[in-house]
Amino acid sequence: SPVWYFTPFYAILRAIPNKLAGVIAMASSLGLFFTLPWIDRSPVKSIRYRGWRFPVALTAFTLCFIGLAILGMQKPTPAINDLAHFFILVYFLFFALLPCYTSPADSRFGNLYRKAVKWILRIIVLLFIGDLLAAYTDKQATVEVSSVLFTLASSVLVILIEIFGFYSKDTDKQVPDRVTFS
Repeated sequence: SPVWYFTPFYAILRAIPNKLAGVIAMASSLGLFFTLPWIDRSPVKSIRYRGWRFPVALTAFTLCFIGLAILGMQKPTPAINDLAHFFILVYFLFFALLPCYTSPADSRFGNLYRKAVKWILRIIVLLFIGDLLAAYTDKQATVEVSSVLFTLASSVLVILIEIFGFYSKDTDKQVPDRVTFS
């Protein structure tokens, strides 16, 4: 097991069976932090004035990061790998959806991005449900409980993101004018 501050990235590397894809996922999980100034579309940088979506997403990201750190210290099992897959999904969804919940609601980019993400999330849900149905209809395949739980948890997560993240009005606080001291 690596040093504790590398364990989230080690969990990402270990959870993906293809070695090249695992290295790419691990490198992109580190590289995404350098893209934050460009993908964060909020006109204000303070979390106090961002509304409820950003703190919820940041909390989910933080919990997944801590979960990946804990899983990176455990011995690999199929259940741990499935849980790591779920955490990896939430980890990358945080960055993928960041322009959507940080751009102003009335901006052209925000509206286009929200519409595109809605359709992508619907397709992901349909793929997860189709995968689950295919696993149950195939009589010769053995379905592990952990893979079923991963599919259900991912589908529920995507549905909750779509329902609560896009169809409700965001109540941003009014940003005060610049305060100057003389």
